[in-house]
Amino acid sequence: MLAANGVISSLTDWLDRVSGNWWFLAVILIIALLDSVIPIVPSETTVIIGGVAASSAGAASYNVVFVIIAGAVGAFIGDNLSYQIGRRASGLVERPKKNQRPRNSNGQPIKLKNAVGYCSSQPDSSLGVGPSSPCPRA
Repeated sequence: MLAANGVISSLTDWLDRVSGNWWFLAVILIIALLDSVIPIVPSETTVIIGGVAASSAGAASYNVVFVIIAGAVGAFIGDNLSYQIGRRASGLVERPKKNQRPRNSNGQPIKLKNAVGYCSSQPDSSLGVGPSSPCPRA
């Protein structure tokens, strides 16, 4: 328990020294950007540490307004980056359109006679019921 206390106090001392530097604003911007793309990144904690360092008397060489701007700009760029990734990669995970005909492995539409053969080979209990069922029963 005492060893963990020593590790935690050394970590908080290191954060206290680092958060007072001007380049910590760039760290805030980058971590806020990454938080939008990789949600496990702790951007809120970084912004709070920067805000505490900026508001402490003489602890940081920057104002708390710069912390807010760095966090907001990083989040804005990260959100737009996530949007662009989703927009460009949506074809990889997109479902087929509702009225699009199913296709075989060669990319050709499956013909009705194949579908009828498929339906006749399926037991009644394995398929859905109702008008939207792929193989309606009489």
